[in-house]
Amino acid sequence: MKKVLFAILLFTIGNETMLHAQFDNASKIVLDKLSTKYQSFNTIKADVVLTFRDANKQKHVNEGTLAMERASGKFKIDLGGHEIINNGKTQWTVLKDLREIQVAEAEKDESALTPATIFTFYKKGYKGSFAGIEKVGSNTVNAIKLIPTDTNQNISKILLRVDQKSNLIYDATVSDKNGGKFTYSINRLSVNESIPYTFFIFDKNNYPTMEIVDLR
Repeated sequence: MKKVLFAILLFTIGNETMLHAQFDNASKIVLDKLSTKYQSFNTIKADVVLTFRDANKQKHVNEGTLAMERASGKFKIDLGGHEIINNGKTQWTVLKDLREIQVAEAEKDESALTPATIFTFYKKGYKGSFAGIEKVGSNTVNAIKLIPTDTNQNISKILLRVDQKSNLIYDATVSDKNGGKFTYSINRLSVNESIPYTFFIFDKNNYPTMEIVDLR
């Protein structure tokens, strides 16, 4: 399960200039539509499915929810046994199996790795190409193959699939150099719903028996 939690963080954020510099025309068209659609949202709430397959083909599946405010960078992800709460300044990672809460400063760098960057991670640090059109059940998706420009990192490639109808990410599969694969699937997406500010506030009283470890 720790591998699944770590894999949540394998997404990056960046800028539009890099997108146009390192992507072919077909993939740029798809990703430009995705970026435009995402920028129109104030808030996003979604059910997510996180699937990790290790080099031995052992499968681990976690289901949870993600809520975020795009402009502020606040987000909360709840996977049952793990929670991540980020108020834009501080991040709390709740590890229920360890009965521990890790506190860290929220990353401000544009290349920061956070669960909330699933909709924008492709914009920096990757080169990519259009990999074709696929049918997934009743959905038609555009597949884009992403290769990290930094060859020293553990990610070997990412397959990003974007729904043709909604112009939003259907799923992203990260392959690492150790033979592992992590898939982040988005289900039941809702946008621009009102989210109370208290939703992104960490309250230690909700975790009375857990140890708080301050890593700042």
